[in-house]
Amino acid sequence: MKTMTVQVKLFFALLSLSIPVLGSVGCSDRTAEYQEFFERGNAYQAEGRDSEAIIEYRNALQADPNQAAAHEALARSYLNAEQAEKAFWELAETVRLDPDNTEARQTFAAMALAAGQNDLLLEQAEAIVGLEPDNPEGQLLLGQAYLVTGQPDKAEAPLRRAIELAPDIGASYAVLSALYASQGDYDQSEALLREAIEVEPQIEMWNLLVEQFLSQGKEEEAEEALKAALEWSLTRFDEEKLEADSDSDAAVTYVALALFYLQREREDEAVALLQEGIARVPGEILVVQALANYYRVEGEGEKADELIEQAAAIDESNPEPLLLVSAVRARAGDAEGAIEFAEKALLADPGSVEARLRKAEILIDTGARSKDSERLAEGKAIVDEVLSEDQTNPPAQIVLAKYELVQGNPQGAIESARSALDAQPNWSQGHFIIGSAYLALGDQRRARGELARAVELDSRLSDAQRLLIKVHLDLGEYEYAIENGEKYLRNRPEDDQTRIRVAQSYIGLGQFDQAAAVLDEIPEERQSVEVLLGKGRLASARGDREAGRKHVEAAEALEPSDPRVLELLFVLDREEGKVQDSVRKVNRARELDPNNAGLARLQGVIALSENQPELAEKSFRRAIELDPMNSGPYGALGNLYIRSGRNDEAFGLYQRLTEIQPENAAAQYSLGVLSEGRGKSSEAISHYQTAIEIEPSYSLAKNNLAYLLADTGGDLDTALKLAQEAKAEMPDSPSASDTLGWVLYKRGVSSAAIGYLREAVRMTDEDEPARGGVYYHLALAYEGAGKSEAASEAYSSALEHVKRHRAQGTLSADPDWAENARANLGAIQNAS
Repeated sequence: MKTMTVQVKLFFALLSLSIPVLGSVGCSDRTAEYQEFFERGNAYQAEGRDSEAIIEYRNALQADPNQAAAHEALARSYLNAEQAEKAFWELAETVRLDPDNTEARQTFAAMALAAGQNDLLLEQAEAIVGLEPDNPEGQLLLGQAYLVTGQPDKAEAPLRRAIELAPDIGASYAVLSALYASQGDYDQSEALLREAIEVEPQIEMWNLLVEQFLSQGKEEEAEEALKAALEWSLTRFDEEKLEADSDSDAAVTYVALALFYLQREREDEAVALLQEGIARVPGEILVVQALANYYRVEGEGEKADELIEQAAAIDESNPEPLLLVSAVRARAGDAEGAIEFAEKALLADPGSVEARLRKAEILIDTGARSKDSERLAEGKAIVDEVLSEDQTNPPAQIVLAKYELVQGNPQGAIESARSALDAQPNWSQGHFIIGSAYLALGDQRRARGELARAVELDSRLSDAQRLLIKVHLDLGEYEYAIENGEKYLRNRPEDDQTRIRVAQSYIGLGQFDQAAAVLDEIPEERQSVEVLLGKGRLASARGDREAGRKHVEAAEALEPSDPRVLELLFVLDREEGKVQDSVRKVNRARELDPNNAGLARLQGVIALSENQPELAEKSFRRAIELDPMNSGPYGALGNLYIRSGRNDEAFGLYQRLTEIQPENAAAQYSLGVLSEGRGKSSEAISHYQTAIEIEPSYSLAKNNLAYLLADTGGDLDTALKLAQEAKAEMPDSPSASDTLGWVLYKRGVSSAAIGYLREAVRMTDEDEPARGGVYYHLALAYEGAGKSEAASEAYSSALEHVKRHRAQGTLSADPDWAENARANLGAIQNAS
């Protein structure tokens, strides 16, 4: 390096002097700025205004990100706002910056335990005990950590120490009890639980004792423990003169004992107990709900609703039963009654966010059904008001998501519901809304995942069950549709739409008699368009076109402009050479209903079948204009462009679709395919990667990405993983076999590649132009494995394939690999 000049040295010397001065001024400013934000955050937190506190603490940390106190305070506000994941990260930062903060470590460890991060729990517990050996909470956490990390032999000592340090903490007894129970020492386990009840009476300890008795098959002891718990909770209820509280110990125990009776088919005792509970602890809505739910399951819905109405009438100062009545009225279709009781709940508790959101939800639901823009606007205004007070409020985000969905903005619905799920990941309603939104976007695979999660979280969520059955049918997953549909219909036999979907699934499996039996259960007076279409499909599938047409025409008489009816008639007309009949009917329907996107799409489909691409294009464009969120017409128009060589227009169309639907994996996949065709491999790779990020099970995208990575010198480990996944998911795909073989060849494992490439040749149709490329890959693999004769035959087959397709006009030019194949073949022949 050259020696610095004097001037340069002087410059750096001056610069070095100026840095501390400038830094000290900036640091001072940032310290003051930090302190101002931090103190404002503390003030908001003290007032219970955690949304505002979160903003201030985040501003403080922007000024100085290394302040442990701000991270800890922000974690508290996140916990108060039920945003556990964000709180978890802030606590991680807190203990990193302030490792001696045992209080933060205790909270962090407890969250790690709840999240199942057992190694992290152990790390934190050991740190706490290392800092404060006489900290009972630390010893308790250490005992729990040893238990969950499979070290029960180490757990007893810290748990005993926790009891010794704080004999009045029942949790230590309970965890030690669990240790003994896991070792089969039930006597010690029971004794410890009874000690826990003695030193710190809590309903949770009684529940643990009941569970232990039940795990040993001690039914009588479990019942006695439940009765003792009820007696204790009633004494506490009377002594403390508790006001109406839906989660009081007395209410919880009444319900638990009633459930115990119901599970043993002692229904009369359960009902009598719940009736006693309603009288003994008046205003306890949990007990009322339990009895109402029992009546509803027994088919006595009116009795259940009457019970809830009576509970509301007892005390109109308690908003909870009033909100339940609101829900009952809404379920019965009485929107005005539902709103009335939501407003009564607001009178009982003017600050009730739940009551405000209930009213907003009803206004939005009824406004959407009646197309009443004023109601929709009123409901939206209430939601906006709640969110202005707390922008992270999860229930408000859910109601907002419903509003976005009914307003035709499924992407907005997804974003709002995701905000709610950030705070409450296991909220079934959030997953249901997202699944519904994906369905509106035409993304059935992602809809399936969200709906399945919703049902998993809440098996009573009938709307999610019904939609999931539809998705299974649409995806051709007939067995799942039948299994879930029949289970659903046992509880809701009047749901004709679901019954039709089950019948369609049987048709898909070729089980026509079962399909007929399902449809025959729908009484004559309920012969709707959907039922008639179902019967039409069944008759057509059986080969009885006359009966099929009869049913579909009966549906047409009811709904002459229904796209579903006209599409099925088109299928029948096409088979009978009467397409012009369908053309006339669809044209007439479009004249009557020019803004029906389904009719515009159908007109495009028929135009394509009649070789009228200009009309088809115009119709698909109109369908997109009428319903821009429906991806179906985009796909139809994109395919039309590609078939006519207008790839740039297809690319622009799919780009537009991704702007409207950023999470549309199929659109990203299509952009990847088109980018490959344009010779832009890096862009194609990016689109395929995005498609997989959106939909991790997108097998076609995995397959194409694996091939491109191998073909362009990309990461072969990633390519192999993707190719193996694609092959496992598409075992009958010749393309998947070819890709896996190609990746193995590129990795230098030619002998392993041969089997997959031979399979690809076998599975590829003789008339498929791409078969020559598969032969070429096989030839390379043979040559790489030292099998010259087999390689020569494969090269010859590849080139013969090209020659034949060039002659037939199905290939306009030699593929890129043809010249290399000829050279390699010549080299082999010359060598022999």
